[in-house]
Amino acid sequence: MRLFAGLAASAAAAAVAATALAAPPPPPSPDRVAAAKAASCPGPREAFTPLAVTLERLDVAKLRVRGAADRFRISDAVRLRGDAPIGPVSAMGVLDEGFLFATRDGRWIRFDLDWNGPRVGALRNVASAPIRDRDGRPVSAGPTALWRVGDLQFAAFPGEGLVGAYGLDVCGATARRVGAFRTEPGAAAASAIAVTDYSYGFFAGYDGDRLVTAAMNYADFGVAAPTPLKLSQTEVTGPGGGRLAAIANPLVLVPMGLLSLWDVPEGTALREFDLPQYMHFGSREPTKDRDLFVLEGFRPAAIWGTYDSRAKLSVVFLVVHDETTRDPVLLILEVDAE
Repeated sequence: MRLFAGLAASAAAAAVAATALAAPPPPPSPDRVAAAKAASCPGPREAFTPLAVTLERLDVAKLRVRGAADRFRISDAVRLRGDAPIGPVSAMGVLDEGFLFATRDGRWIRFDLDWNGPRVGALRNVASAPIRDRDGRPVSAGPTALWRVGDLQFAAFPGEGLVGAYGLDVCGATARRVGAFRTEPGAAAASAIAVTDYSYGFFAGYDGDRLVTAAMNYADFGVAAPTPLKLSQTEVTGPGGGRLAAIANPLVLVPMGLLSLWDVPEGTALREFDLPQYMHFGSREPTKDRDLFVLEGFRPAAIWGTYDSRAKLSVVFLVVHDETTRDPVLLILEVDAE
């Protein structure tokens, strides 16, 4: 993604430097990736429909935040408003060029973000398209998590027990869903996903009130039929009265690696994820769990982040919703490495 080429290069360098500590898993075969893109893109590329959006900058000093202010800074906060409703946002990801939202009502929204240091400059080239199922029909509910690897965008649909793959970078709005992973009927489904080491995926979901997780190499995704996925390998605890909303890997909190976004009674909680048996950079040691902050009065929606090795901090993009409006609010966070 060109907008953040410098940050992406820093993240890539961190991953390359880690190869001495842990061997990467084998990548998916080119034939499998090609087959998935061909299945997702049965027709010619189709552009997204332009969408008019305005930004309303919020006063960061007036946000009700409590937590570890020594490690993070909310450098900017903007409300997104459009001629048509933009939210509620259910997931955030990236494309080869630009960012990507998924909405709860089943739409893709792509945009370019001008980011001037710690502040948002402008949103450009905002456009939308329906999210399609395997038959090309619009879905009724959007994914709760996005996970991009190579030319494929993975998306979690917990209501269907499915993690699908899309060739959005290849065919744009015509992209259809390819079933990549599926849980058994009645079993816990993935509602949050993130990339961990190299191309491993970390999947989390709920079995009743119990949060369960699993890890799998994305190279094992299915094309003709989804690969079975069982979320029961580990159990992760969270804040009291809260439920996991999203996870992200900004490649900064080594050996933890992941940030987690929780829906709590007060609003939105951001934490360093507790991952028992987590194999980050070859380590099998359990990690510690820690709250970063709670943002009051906003419900969590999505999170994405990257690591700037030169500045030794993570740049985290947090999407929340004001409890009195459907409009999404984009917050830019800077999180220091320990």
